[in-house]
Amino acid sequence: MQKTQVSEETSKILEEMEKFSRKVTASSRKSREFLVKTGICTPRGNLKQVYR
Repeated sequence: MQKTQVSEETSKILEEMEKFSRKVTASSRKSREFLVKTGICTPRGNLKQVYR
């Protein structure tokens, strides 16, 4: 009885972790959009030279 209860709790925690990791993980398209917005990258995906 106790073993199944622990495994259920563990599976719930693992599901929550998977959901969270999906939120955090950025697709290449989203990351490219972000770099274009910040001016580091061109829409084609080429890096611009950034001088500070």
